[in-house]
Amino acid sequence: MEFKRKIEKHIAIIILFALAFTFFVAMMWSISVLQGQNKSDITTQKYNSLSENTKNIIKKLNSPINVSLYVSDNIDSEYPELGLHRQYIERLLTQLQSYSDGKINITIKTPDPYSATEYEAQSIGIRDFPNMDNSQKMYFGAVFSNSRGEKEIIPYFSIQRQNYAEYDILRILRKLQGINKTKIGVVSFAGNISDWQIFKKLKQDYQLQFIDYKTSILPQDLDILIIYNPQQMSTSFLYSLDQYIMHGGNLLMFIDPYAEKIAEKYPYIKKNKILISNFLENLGLEFNPQRVIGDKSQIGTEYQNMTLEEQNPIQFSIGKKEMKIPDSMGGNVLRLTFSSPGELQINPKSTAEYSALFTTGEQGGTIDAEIAKFSEENIIKDTFQTDNKPHVIGYLIEGWFESLYNRNIYTGSKMEKLFRPFLLNSIKKSTILIIADSDFMADETWNMTTYQKDASVYDQIPSANNADFILSVIDYMSNNNELAKIKIKYLIDEEKNISEQIYSRIYKQYAPKYAQKRQEIIDLQKDLNAFQRELNDKSITMSLSKIQEVDSFNRRQQELKEDIKKMNYEMQKDCGNFLNMIIVYNLILYPFLILVIAYLGIKIFIYRHKQQNLRIFNEHSHDIK
Repeated sequence: MEFKRKIEKHIAIIILFALAFTFFVAMMWSISVLQGQNKSDITTQKYNSLSENTKNIIKKLNSPINVSLYVSDNIDSEYPELGLHRQYIERLLTQLQSYSDGKINITIKTPDPYSATEYEAQSIGIRDFPNMDNSQKMYFGAVFSNSRGEKEIIPYFSIQRQNYAEYDILRILRKLQGINKTKIGVVSFAGNISDWQIFKKLKQDYQLQFIDYKTSILPQDLDILIIYNPQQMSTSFLYSLDQYIMHGGNLLMFIDPYAEKIAEKYPYIKKNKILISNFLENLGLEFNPQRVIGDKSQIGTEYQNMTLEEQNPIQFSIGKKEMKIPDSMGGNVLRLTFSSPGELQINPKSTAEYSALFTTGEQGGTIDAEIAKFSEENIIKDTFQTDNKPHVIGYLIEGWFESLYNRNIYTGSKMEKLFRPFLLNSIKKSTILIIADSDFMADETWNMTTYQKDASVYDQIPSANNADFILSVIDYMSNNNELAKIKIKYLIDEEKNISEQIYSRIYKQYAPKYAQKRQEIIDLQKDLNAFQRELNDKSITMSLSKIQEVDSFNRRQQELKEDIKKMNYEMQKDCGNFLNMIIVYNLILYPFLILVIAYLGIKIFIYRHKQQNLRIFNEHSHDIK
């Protein structure tokens, strides 16, 4: 009996400590839930965590960066989803700050209506947007500045661009460190493309110079050269391009058997690809301008919001299965789109490495370029034939090359001194990317945003990752290896603590009604604005019926606002109930279950021990007899 009491005493003490520890853990977890600090990252691709590349970039900041976040205090109640995005941005900035060794300073400012802060936000470039009933201006943007007074502005943190938040902020922070900008030259042989969105983005981070295609001499300080749809290339330009490569220049070239976007704008451009074909052959590539490639399967995706039945086989998308893009060049690109591209083949040089970065799928095929240019879509569909093999659209070439020429073509002339010293062989390794689709860069191919005058690059809403890939290539060619390796979190589920996840779950139940009432308010406001314009223009006159109509509109708007407030209250109530349920489970139910299990365990242990003692006693009794 004494032994039994000792065993029970020790087990009781162990259970007491276990229960105390369990209760403590449950209580701390519940507090973290209430305070919104539970941020465990269980996602496969660690969307809720900073990558090692991101941490390295932040740790290497060499001068202070001030971040002023302008956010309206009622953003959560007016736009709940935007409110969640606001919480994500604030946490992201806090995470970056924690790795910056004090070099990132964050200030959150509330631009209340008619306040000095609102005037400051407007004057600095933070864009306003209306609340639900268009009665108040709201703000959600940021200003980043360094000790030299240089500033970068994100006028508005769009939910539609939430996957790019970390990527955008990192590029800004790195730019404000005063790192020398890479100089990029752009030569277009097919009209003006300087207003394309991809170039607006490049201007954010690099020195961009547009060069006349009629020039004979390329600037000697170019780090990267972009050539778009080379046609009617002069001998002097080709020679200058050849020597640019011999001196170790990096080249990004877009060629095409049928540049649709340019053809729409400049239908009478003459074409002459003979010289560029010689240049490509010298690099170890072959390109047939008479054939357009496509993919009948469309890789199971949509192109520019068209269904598969509506889709033209020479306008298609590819996924990761058709890509072999290295991590050093943004290897997590999800989707690229093409419009009537051509095919590249290789006749490799021994002094260079060749990588096929992307191809069509297994149902790829070709069609005559003339049919693609001048035929109706149904004829293209009927004529296009698959050959059940992939066709390469883009090649990366890295290495050393021989010149097309055996001497300076301007030897003995006045122009000889204007060119670089002639080289028969390259003296420095070059990185060259050839993409057989000029439309690859066009806005319509990768971007679905309708732009206004005050739009910035942070309003770009990619429908495909063409521009992301180009930026990664530019970073790679610029030796900005850490930026090139930063992966955009395309499938990001916003970093949410437990409270936010609960809210998101509850919100989905109310979302259809919420959206319906919100849209009705917007429609009513439009009707009222139209009525006010007609009244100001004296198109109509005020009458009793009109006054009653306006009064009816106002009453309905007020009812809808009250309904939305009621829904917000009910959502918060449901969230509270759900949260309380979780806390009850953690503080009461789970410890109680542990107590019950422990109690049963003790009873079983004592019973078995008693049975064992009884068996031993019986055995001894039998021996004595």
